[in-house]
Amino acid sequence: MRTACVGLVMAAAGTSVLAGCGSRSGESGPSDTDIAFATAMTQHHAQTLQLLNQQQSLRLPPDAVAWTDPTRADRLGEVEDLTQLLEQWDQPVPATGLDHASEGEEVVFDDSVPGVLGAEAMSAVRESRGSAFEPAWFQALIKHERGAVELAREEVREGEDPAAVRFAKQDLERHEELLATLEQLAPSAQ
Repeated sequence: MRTACVGLVMAAAGTSVLAGCGSRSGESGPSDTDIAFATAMTQHHAQTLQLLNQQQSLRLPPDAVAWTDPTRADRLGEVEDLTQLLEQWDQPVPATGLDHASEGEEVVFDDSVPGVLGAEAMSAVRESRGSAFEPAWFQALIKHERGAVELAREEVREGEDPAAVRFAKQDLERHEELLATLEQLAPSAQ
């Protein structure tokens, strides 16, 4: 299996850029924060789909996974929206692998993005079997969603592009709701 590493557009990676650098040298348009947000969240949402795909081959209780189909549809649409923003801004769109049958299973995302799991963590969840899978999967998703909340909050606070900030506000609500659901459904120890 080939692995493609995907990084943020900014060489400094997510945290310093996402901390809010303001506009790019007097240009009108999106700020560096807006671009970093859209780039990071594209990767984040694509990895969400990787995580959701992992439960499909296993038998988890129906009430534990009833939320996955609507979440899948939401994330696919959000990746499309973020891709459109990046393209409108003439910015590179990170590889997601979503145009392949595996929905990006082979893509490794930049784990400096809040909530994005590195290759080792993804492998650990993927390789979990039996009764170990469900808690590992839920814990990975909870960590993942906490990162999404962090990314969206940062964009709401520091972003300048109205479309990106509007997206972040809506996304923040969805991620907070999903995080609460996951924390409620997760097996015991968190």
